Amino acid sequence: KMNSVMNRIAYLLITVFLLLLLGCSSPDNDAPAVDRPTNTVSPLADPIITPTPTAEPIIEQADLIFHNGILLTMEDGFPTAQAIAIQGDRILAVGSDEDVLVLIGPDTEVIDLNGQTLLPGLADGHAHMLWVPPNMTLDEVQDIVFSYGFTSLNEMSADNGYIESLLQAEADGRLRLRVNVFPNYNSSRLNDERESDILEFWFPEHAPILDSDRMLRIPGIKFFVDGDGTPARGCPARRDPYSELSISSDWFPRACGSIYGDLYWDQTDLNQAVAAVQAAGFRAAFHAMGDRGIETALNAIEFALNGESNLFYRHQIQHSSILEPDLLERYVSEDILSSVRGYFNTCSQDSYHTEWASNRYALPGAGVHAYLETDTRWIGDIHDITWSSTLNSMVQLFGLVTKQQIQADGSVCMPDPWIAKHVITVDQALYMMTYEPAYAVSQEDVLGSLTPGKYADLVILSEDPHSVAPGNLKNLEVRMTMVGGKVEYCKGGHEALCPNLQPLIQSQEEPEAGPTEIPPEAVTIKIFKKEPTTVSAGTPIVISIGWAANTEEQLIDFLNAISFTATLDSQSLAGLNDNWSEISTFESNYGDGLNYLSSWEYSLGVLSPGTHQIEITGTLAWTITDGFSSSEDGSLEQYSGEVMNYTLIIYVEE
Repeated sequence: KMNSVMNRIAYLLITVFLLLLLGCSSPDNDAPAVDRPTNTVSPLADPIITPTPTAEPIIEQADLIFHNGILLTMEDGFPTAQAIAIQGDRILAVGSDEDVLVLIGPDTEVIDLNGQTLLPGLADGHAHMLWVPPNMTLDEVQDIVFSYGFTSLNEMSADNGYIESLLQAEADGRLRLRVNVFPNYNSSRLNDERESDILEFWFPEHAPILDSDRMLRIPGIKFFVDGDGTPARGCPARRDPYSELSISSDWFPRACGSIYGDLYWDQTDLNQAVAAVQAAGFRAAFHAMGDRGIETALNAIEFALNGESNLFYRHQIQHSSILEPDLLERYVSEDILSSVRGYFNTCSQDSYHTEWASNRYALPGAGVHAYLETDTRWIGDIHDITWSSTLNSMVQLFGLVTKQQIQADGSVCMPDPWIAKHVITVDQALYMMTYEPAYAVSQEDVLGSLTPGKYADLVILSEDPHSVAPGNLKNLEVRMTMVGGKVEYCKGGHEALCPNLQPLIQSQEEPEAGPTEIPPEAVTIKIFKKEPTTVSAGTPIVISIGWAANTEEQLIDFLNAISFTATLDSQSLAGLNDNWSEISTFESNYGDGLNYLSSWEYSLGVLSPGTHQIEITGTLAWTITDGFSSSEDGSLEQYSGEVMNYTLIIYVEE
């Protein structure tokens, strides 16, 4: 009997021991405890928790948190959030204030957005910004790009010298933008036989550079398929002849090689070239403006893919200017990517004579991967909000949504129905400026949306684009631009939004003036600048303009012909015409030849505090002495009259 009792006690002890060893399930939850999240950080991702053997999980701490804002995530379905946490150069978490603020640690910097809008850094899917002009530095150009909220550029057209300069800048740590370069396969200009020379820059000697941890990548090769309507490049290639109105115009015989425009490629030759580029691991990007040019590019893509999906290779067409309905259907069915100019030339809409010049705006609604193309390049004032290639991102957004264009007097050109019917929503437009350019270069895993794990490339806007009237989108301000967790632009007066800047500004003391004090550096202002410029009292001011030409003879003709007259606050300025620099050369925007440049600079000295107005006029008395002219057709021309008239406002602060 005693043995029976002892057996029962032993059995009971063993049972208790096993229960303690294995644990018990909660009566109101049958799931194992280890499968239940103990903290929710982001509605867009799994909770970010460091597993430990202790009973209480340790939550990662953020280096930086923005909260109390409107976060446009650009994720599928366009969800919004209130706060974002950053650790190092990556996004740690996105969600509500309540969820994200738990990541504050002793060293976390916390920024109150006060209701302002934060979204992924903007991306320009087709630009020519890094052909740095001779009178500027790479740093200055990047600062301009950052001031408009762009954190990455897809640079279309490059030669080997251009690529080598960017590789060196990257190696030296001077490349702060994320840059994707597409070197040229062939020339953008026609030779004397009206043919495009084969250049093969970078390819086939080099492989693609696809590492998204690098600032510089080379994911694709650029093909020029047809012209653009200029004498040097010919005209967009059409399937039907140009209209009688066009053919009878003075410009047509100077620009176009035939009544069908200018097609640069035989179809078989282009097929083989694109297939070779694809086999080497590159995607192809095609300059194709006319419907025949687009069709030729589509046929080459189809040949290279040989039945495979383009969603992997991501060949793409730039401009898509005359996209007829059957071609649009091919874009959809064949998964073609396309750039779309954000800012339509609505003020010139009467000269287009075809509604197929605007239906590319229908691509986002048709499900096509379409991305912003500013086509910004240094042949005009990139700040000019009347120019369709302006770098002003909010004007590009305004153009995408409204199809309106601003004139020099501030009035707005309204689109005709054939343009206006191609409606794009604010969400679609922002998607074209964030996610889609990243997708075009296969970087959507690290850029383009506010997603934990992606790079902390961010921009802060003054207001939510959804909350302002479409006509006021152009007035939105970029207040902060960040790349990889580092502030690259901070708008004056908004330092509180910019991490690591506000404490520094507050701690700085005015240096004591002494006999060795260095005088302030002069500020140079382009005379075509539309917006007023503010400078500090005591700062020397220089006004400047540059003039470029395709040949040295053309530039000499211009310099011999131009003269300036100007007034400062209604008082005439003297000595204006002897300030041109020596002629220098620089690579063209398309990497296939030299341009010639001279810069004009005039010192205004130090102006008194207050508002100053400069009126400057350039007058040309064009005398041809050597057979060259202002155009590229070789014909002799004479011209006398005003060629530029600018008003420049300068505010000198106390």
